[in-house]
Amino acid sequence: FFFSSRRRHTRYISVTGVQTCALPIYTVVGFTKPVDEQARFGGTASLIVGLSFGANPQINRYDVTVTDAGGRNWTGTLITPQSLASFGGGQTTSNLSVSCGGACPSTGNGKAAGFVIGPNRGGMISSYNLSAGTAGVTGSIAVK
Repeated sequence: FFFSSRRRHTRYISVTGVQTCALPIYTVVGFTKPVDEQARFGGTASLIVGLSFGANPQINRYDVTVTDAGGRNWTGTLITPQSLASFGGGQTTSNLSVSCGGACPSTGNGKAAGFVIGPNRGGMISSYNLSAGTAGVTGSIAVK
């Protein structure tokens, strides 16, 4: 597992009488070793998540960064904000824009899903699947 310590800053915004909380989450508390298309295990993963709560809770930022066992560097970025309900329900279409550095095509697509967890919704468990051409990497990560 990879451990990190950063401070979390929470911003509260009042919108038409409803308090909305924009919560960035980025301290990795654990992850599975990434697995590439050749079934090689190894590497590192990090994730920054931005959540907004209120009448329509949504994920408005999801930036996953992965280095796989082959030394390729991957990034997956949320294409558009998504409701927390649909993000937790799994993905049938791509919701990530993907870039890959190393022995793989430079761009691709991906899917991510996850659930908000913990006291005061202070964390997330997520899975990701990134691909570029025939190259790919998958894994899961927990952040708070």
